[in-house]
Formats: sequence, structure tokens, C-alpha cells
Amino acid sequence: MKEWLNKFIQGRYGGDEYGRHLSVIAIVFLLLSVIFYNILQITIASSICFVIGMGIIFRCYYRMFSKDITHRTAENEKYLASKAETDKLKAQRKARAEQKNTYKFFKCPNCKVYNRIPKGKGKVEITCPKCGEKFTRKS
Repeated sequence: MKEWLNKFIQGRYGGDEYGRHLSVIAIVFLLLSVIFYNILQITIASSICFVIGMGIIFRCYYRMFSKDITHRTAENEKYLASKAETDKLKAQRKARAEQKNTYKFFKCPNCKVYNRIPKGKGKVEITCPKCGEKFTRKS
């Protein structure tokens, strides 16, 4: 039995960050299913959440036992890239929130990049460092 299991698992993809993320989402849907059914008595929503949660779990196991390692790696890399972008945006928002007492932030109308200027300077002409667009705002 143990030999058969080792033979079966050999050459399979296994778990990764994207699979763990999908597992958490599946657990959330399954918990929502229980809440809808037992507490709120909404059977349709409970059934929908249960089916979605089980579908995500099926997807997790499919990815773990897949032999198409290159495709699974590409999926994980795509997930990690989007997660890194999201983390970067969160850090930028946090930095702007920390500086909002001394600086005012304006989005460039052309390239949508945030530019900061000190508060209390009156009407200021701002030149975007990325695209060179000039626009006037009140600080």
C-alpha cells in the first residue's frame, strides 16, 4: 500500500501558494453554507455556497495531483505576480495615509500616477514626473 502511494504521488505537482489561497476561499464558502443553512435558514444560498466551495476544493486536488507541472507552475507564478502587485498598492495607500497630514496627493489626469505636494501652498502648477503633464490644483 505504501509503495503504491509513493508511486502514485511521484511526478505530481503538489501544493503551492495558489493552492493554499484556493483552500482558504473554499473553507470560507463552506462556512457560509453552514451559516446560511443553520442560522439564517436560507437553503438556496446554502446550496450555492456549498457547490462553489466543493468545486474549489475539487480544483485544489486537481492541481495537487496534476502531472502538468509547467502549467501549474505558470498558474502559481501568475497568482504570485498579482499578489505582489496588490501588496505594492496596499503599501502605497498606507504610505499616503501616513503622509496625509503634511502632503496633498493628486492623480495625474494623463497617466493616473499620484503626485504629492506640501499642504498650504495655495494654487500650484504640478508637473507629473512620469509623463510631463502639467496641471493646476489647490493645495
